[in-house]
Amino acid sequence: MGNKHDVAPVVAELVRRRRGDRPFLDVFCGLCSVGGAVARTGHRVVGNDVQSFAALVARCLVATVEMPPSREKLKDSLWRSHLYNQRRLLERFGDDVAREARILANADAHAYRRAYPHWRHGANSRTVAAELAAIARTGDRRPYRLATLSFAWGYFGLRQAIAIDSIRFAIDRARESGRLTPAGADWALVARGRGCGACCRAAQSRGDAL
Repeated sequence: MGNKHDVAPVVAELVRRRRGDRPFLDVFCGLCSVGGAVARTGHRVVGNDVQSFAALVARCLVATVEMPPSREKLKDSLWRSHLYNQRRLLERFGDDVAREARILANADAHAYRRAYPHWRHGANSRTVAAELAAIARTGDRRPYRLATLSFAWGYFGLRQAIAIDSIRFAIDRARESGRLTPAGADWALVARGRGCGACCRAAQSRGDAL
C-alpha cells in the first residue's frame, strides 16, 4: 500500500486533460492515492479492492464531503473510552506489559527472544484461538482485544496492541453514542490505520482483523 503515491498526480493530470464525463475506474485502489487525486479534478471515481480498509479509505477520500474531525474533537470524543478499554486489558495482561517494559528499557534483544515463545496468542494456544472464535461467533468483543490476542509480541509490541484495540473501541463507542458522526468515525479509523504504518502492513498480511 502507498506505492502509487508518486504517480498519482501524473495520472490525475492526464485524466483532467481528457474531455467528457466518463467515470474513472481505480482498479485495486488500495489507499486511494490515484483515485483521490483524480477525484480532486472533478471526475467521478469508482474504486475496488478486496480489503475493507481500502474501501474505507476510498469512501473517505472520494465519497465523503465531511472534513476529518479536529484533534481536539477526537480527543474529547475518544479519550475516556480509550482509557476504559486500556484499563481492562492492563488488568488482564499487566504482568506481561511490565515484562515487556523491562526488556525494552534494557534494549535486551536476547531477553525479548526468550520471552516471545511464552506469549499465548491465537496461533500457539488453543484456548486463545477458541476465545477469538467465540468473539467472531457472538460479536461480544468487550474489552476489545483482537490485536492483542492476534498480533502482540509479533507485528506489534504488547503495549502497542493494547493501544490499537483501545483506540478502535473508543471510535466505535463514539460512533454509537453520536459523539462522532458516521463520517467522522470513518475518518478516525483511517487516521488510526495510516498513523500506524504497521497496521497497514498487518492488514496486507493477515486481512482486515483490525
